[in-house]
Amino acid sequence: MFNKNFVFSVVGGIGLVMGFFGCGSDSSTGSDDEGGTVFHASSASNGDASDPMSQDGGDQGDDSGNTGSDQQGGDSGDNGSGNQQSGVTSSASGSASTPASSASKKKTETTSAEEELNEAQQLVLGTCGPSVDVINKGDLATWKFLRTSGDVFDQIMAPFVWTFDNGKTLKGNGMQEVNVRYEEAGQYTASLSVDGTTVQCDPLQVQGVPIVVNSCTVNAASVKAGETISWTVDATSESEILGYEWSTAFEGATVTGSGTSASMQAISSMHKKEVSAIVAITNADNTVQRYVCDAATVLDPESVDLVLPSGDINSATYGETAITSLPDSLFITAETPMTVQIPTSATQCIMGCKPKVGSDYMNLSFTWNNAPLDNFAYVQLESGCAGKKFTIEATVTAICVVH
Repeated sequence: MFNKNFVFSVVGGIGLVMGFFGCGSDSSTGSDDEGGTVFHASSASNGDASDPMSQDGGDQGDDSGNTGSDQQGGDSGDNGSGNQQSGVTSSASGSASTPASSASKKKTETTSAEEELNEAQQLVLGTCGPSVDVINKGDLATWKFLRTSGDVFDQIMAPFVWTFDNGKTLKGNGMQEVNVRYEEAGQYTASLSVDGTTVQCDPLQVQGVPIVVNSCTVNAASVKAGETISWTVDATSESEILGYEWSTAFEGATVTGSGTSASMQAISSMHKKEVSAIVAITNADNTVQRYVCDAATVLDPESVDLVLPSGDINSATYGETAITSLPDSLFITAETPMTVQIPTSATQCIMGCKPKVGSDYMNLSFTWNNAPLDNFAYVQLESGCAGKKFTIEATVTAICVVH
């Protein structure tokens, strides 16, 4: 085993000498990676040799593509519609049923290095997986190792052994990246022994005959906690569709369904959140298309967002001049479903509403308990309304008061 300081001294010396000869040379004959010296990890044949020193996280030259991610930014963090998952399409992003291929074809399949593997020091740890998790059959997949422990020198010297589903292995010192071609569709895995530690890599999906998802609609744009949200998907493929698997990213919720329809019960923790389902569709050619369905906003009638002010909408307190100086906490936010409570002081149960800005009057409309609210300037609520809770949504920012 080489001494670390000795090797860096030799590498540094070689770099200095090469610097003199490199002056004025054509950059096109240098490294594929722009703007830096490449330390090739091994002598393995790899059309785009890995660079453990490189800061470029891209996958230039990979002839596989990615279908992208879903549109809604996350379960929207917590709604099941924002799943930052590669290969997921959605109603907003369209139905891109197959990954796009890169224009560059410079990468070739990796072969094992002829060098003898170094002795494992168990200094290097990390994770592994495909650079993109969805490709088309016939394309190359680039499997990469991401170091989380150990330094660059340790990684260069560490023995790497990649093992694939078909029993194929690729070996080399510092072999942090390998290219493998897949001729058949399906899901594939790999494992990596790096510096004496075995790591299970993230899976790869190889797509065959495309599946086109035309839509996945929800039964209602807004539902209450305790009610049922349901979805129906419409998908086509030239290869027979074999099944539908439903899920959601919303913690604590379960979607039930096995065919083109599925449902889920809205729960109180979904209050004021957009909730969606994800459907994974499989065909006879082993293509798996994941799709994020339309979302429904959930309101919990017991989770009060606003206790309506007590008073008369025609009083000076709510006049056009005075209303703009009232605190924002008294207003119903535009286009935001809310749960409101009638003040306990209400005796006549008469409600009046108006927009915060007078010029918005013609644009103002309400939904009250999921039904249009007529004549919102004067609404006779049900007898004994005091303390009761209702759902409301306004087209523009507005205020409602009850007396």
